[in-house]
Amino acid sequence: MKKIKQLRYYNDSSDKNNPPGLTKKELVTGRAFDRYLPIVQLGIQALPGTKFYINDAMNSIIVGYTGIYELDSNLVYSIRRLSFDSTSMNLIDDNDNGYLLVDMIYEE
Repeated sequence: MKKIKQLRYYNDSSDKNNPPGLTKKELVTGRAFDRYLPIVQLGIQALPGTKFYINDAMNSIIVGYTGIYELDSNLVYSIRRLSFDSTSMNLIDDNDNGYLLVDMIYEE
């Protein structure tokens, strides 16, 4: 069964984070996504230049100048692991206008 989930991160102390208590460390280690794997469709909104990793890749993927990244991997492959670069997360955490939105469709 496919389900939809959105994670929202503003900074470690924000009450707007969803799920509540979501931390930068969980996003960097990838633990924030453990309950939502495998991911079959992914959308990310973040500061342009935000780096992230899919399936333990050595090379990062970078969010472009629009601040939006989308991947529909349905029927091709699934995302078994998702994590964010610590430097990118520090920039979001330190920027008053910074945020990270992760939209996912995942298999349960």
